Amino acid sequence: MRGRTMTLPLGVLVLALFADVAFGDTWRTITAGWKPNRVAIAGGKIWACSEGGLYDVAADFSDIRLLNKDDGLYANDVNVVRAEADESRIWIGYDDAGVDRIDPATGDIVQRILDFVESNEVFSIYDIFLSETEAYVATDIGVSKLIPSDYDDLWVVSETYRNFGVGTDAWPQPVKVESVFSDGEWLFVGGINGIAVASLEDNLFDPGVWQTFDFESDLPHRSDVTNNVSWFRQMNGEIYAGLYLFTVVRWDGEEWDQATPNYRFYFGMTDSPDSTIYCGAGNGLYKWNRDDNTFDLLIPDSLTQKVFDLTWAFGNVVGVLDTDAKDKGGVFRFDPDTGEYIVIHPNTPGGNQATQLHIDESGTVWITARSSNQNGIYGLTAEGVWESITRLDLTQDAFNYTFLDIGTDDAGGVWIGSRGDGLVHIMPTDTGLVPTWFNADTSTGARLQPMSNDGFVLIGGVAREPGKGMWLVNTYAGDELSGVLRKPLIFVPLAWYTDPTTEWQTYSTVDGVPTIDIKSVIRDHYGRLWFGPLSDADQYSMVMMNPAGTPMNPDDDSYMTFGTGDVGFTMVNDMVLDDEGFLWVGAPDGLYYIDTNHDDSFIVGSVTGALGEEITAVALDPMGHIWCGTHNGVSVFNPARMSWVNHYTVASGRYPSRLVDDDITCMEFNGETGEAWIGTNIGVSVLTTPYRNFGDELGEIDVRPQPFLLGNDGVSLQFMGESLVNGATIKIFTPSGRLVRELSFSEASSEGWDGRNKEGELVSSGVYLLLVTDPEGHSKVGKAAVVRK
Repeated sequence: MRGRTMTLPLGVLVLALFADVAFGDTWRTITAGWKPNRVAIAGGKIWACSEGGLYDVAADFSDIRLLNKDDGLYANDVNVVRAEADESRIWIGYDDAGVDRIDPATGDIVQRILDFVESNEVFSIYDIFLSETEAYVATDIGVSKLIPSDYDDLWVVSETYRNFGVGTDAWPQPVKVESVFSDGEWLFVGGINGIAVASLEDNLFDPGVWQTFDFESDLPHRSDVTNNVSWFRQMNGEIYAGLYLFTVVRWDGEEWDQATPNYRFYFGMTDSPDSTIYCGAGNGLYKWNRDDNTFDLLIPDSLTQKVFDLTWAFGNVVGVLDTDAKDKGGVFRFDPDTGEYIVIHPNTPGGNQATQLHIDESGTVWITARSSNQNGIYGLTAEGVWESITRLDLTQDAFNYTFLDIGTDDAGGVWIGSRGDGLVHIMPTDTGLVPTWFNADTSTGARLQPMSNDGFVLIGGVAREPGKGMWLVNTYAGDELSGVLRKPLIFVPLAWYTDPTTEWQTYSTVDGVPTIDIKSVIRDHYGRLWFGPLSDADQYSMVMMNPAGTPMNPDDDSYMTFGTGDVGFTMVNDMVLDDEGFLWVGAPDGLYYIDTNHDDSFIVGSVTGALGEEITAVALDPMGHIWCGTHNGVSVFNPARMSWVNHYTVASGRYPSRLVDDDITCMEFNGETGEAWIGTNIGVSVLTTPYRNFGDELGEIDVRPQPFLLGNDGVSLQFMGESLVNGATIKIFTPSGRLVRELSFSEASSEGWDGRNKEGELVSSGVYLLLVTDPEGHSKVGKAAVVRK
């Protein structure tokens, strides 16, 4: 057992070179659709809105799609969907204030209303009511009235009402309105303040015409929750209002009378042509018998989900379901005549807040993600199907915590560490995913160690030891106050797969592990492990362990520790090792690198120039570029030229893109497809790049952009798809056969052609021939149309 602390030379490299590479980027956005909340019918289809976009559901439930910004929506988080009376248009209200009017037959957006976006006071659209001549939109500051304009099929904002009631009955300013409705005679407004009602014949700008009904004296209310009016409905000629998590009231023209018993959790109501009223509740679908004020359960007791909204369509009750502890959210229909009940779910992950990304050898993309009520592990198979492991599959507390790391083993199993309840191991089989949960409980084998007496088990990192097993970092293992021996590192041998009784090898502080504050872990080319701390290091910023090729024997290991003065950073957010043996560290104060090709001393340096100071995630592409996620977007660094080759931010500023959000949480690169997977808190962006593991057979030459516009700073012509093979050479000719430029495989694959000739001058406009020759002498010819500004 040997241990020592090394002081390393710290070098800092400041880079201010920005050479953007544009190659006809293709993007797609992945959002979660497990939490729909409103439903509407138009164009012979069912439309529902969710935190990840808009459902498009066939009337016969044969197909369901989740539409998001990739399909032209203004944003991904949709709060409300409503249909015009003739169903020729649907209105979509977004959480960030936009409103779209869509043709349901074609999916085309016929109008984008940005009046609310342009007002700094308004941040969300909560409800929309539509009639043939008027529309009312509920927002953060009140209700806006829209009317058709003189232009074809366009609506405009005509009035906004902000003042409701006078004196002691007046609502505060500004007022958040969450529900709005009109029966053609009255306008009804609801929210946490209660209900406000005014006649449409009055001047609605006058606060004195509004009669307000508050929860303290006029409406039924609960003392243990924030009371809210969540919806209005007109059924059988009467106006009803849903009081969230409590009851339903009915308007008699002057007052609101309680219509249903309390504590039934009414989330929506609708009526059928025969005047039957159906109620969506917190645990199923009910039919309301108004004569004796009772409810008949229509969907079996096994349903635990909230039924968020209801409508009548195609002879059925149609509604949307929340995701619960036992069931996945989606759209359902219930046939009152036959009792048939069908649910359809979108093919998406279950959460928008991505915490980790990993791509295994089979090409399956694994994402851990959270939503407002569901944490989960999601795998996208080669067939394009999302498989999931959530609380629906395992009831353990692991799904109440953030997942910190994902890794795969030699057997194809997936290991996922959580911040609080151990880890989940998933074994893909022919019949589906088989999950197993481990923490400190004896029921799971007590293979892990809690960090305190309350059983909090933190698995900060996982790493494969090829041909031997898996390393697990049991961060902060052991309770210092209780005197329990602290064991922050675990090795799982391959023998465990065939014999589950096989012991896991633990490494304790007595065995030489210098600190329990280790999280991020990566294995270098020499079989050594590098650990980054979970928190700002007060002792070590990095620890290196050499297991000497015997991971089941702690006695022959050696350790090196690095302080802040050695490496320059105090905390590690993410790490990646490149093919040259350089360890790239994403830290709160920048991007660092460590040359691991040494035994006793290491070259350390830092790089500046990314879009944000804090590097939240790092990834490596096949061309050796380092992809850096920040709070301001993504920056791509080329170590070979020591320069930044690209930057991506949300579509504004100097480097606009279709990135779903600038706050990057995790990243992973798929070398087979050339896809950069970029996780954020509101979805995942997938960017297809030319950086991939090139094959051995030359295909058709595909270069982008076409035409290639010279004069845009840093824009390069990129070789896509199978346009290159390893070791190929590229010659660029004029149509007359004059050689303009020759590129190596390294130059063409990582940087493309910058539009310059051998002398470094920009070429003239014209069509250029591209001759690509593989190492065996086989060639293909392509063309590039160049336009010089």
